[in-house]
Amino acid sequence: MSKPISWIPIAFLVIVLLGGCAGLTQEGLDRAKRAADTAAKVFIADTCAISAGAYFRLPNPNHRVGVNLICNPNAKAPITAEDVLRLMR
Repeated sequence: MSKPISWIPIAFLVIVLLGGCAGLTQEGLDRAKRAADTAAKVFIADTCAISAGAYFRLPNPNHRVGVNLICNPNAKAPITAEDVLRLMR
């Protein structure tokens, strides 16, 4: 007769492997967060680098408001979610 399979070592191995995957997943999430943060910085710098002529040629007045909110340090208030929704229209 053959010996029965002991599930304890198998269960331990599965737990160890899943724990390693959790660490990799967190690392992936951290990388994605850093990439999104970098993209946001580039977006703001790129938006604020437009010329005055390009600013006034923007066809949608909401876009001019958005550039002003993002780039103007003397804006009346920080940009809000409502501002973003208005700009997307």
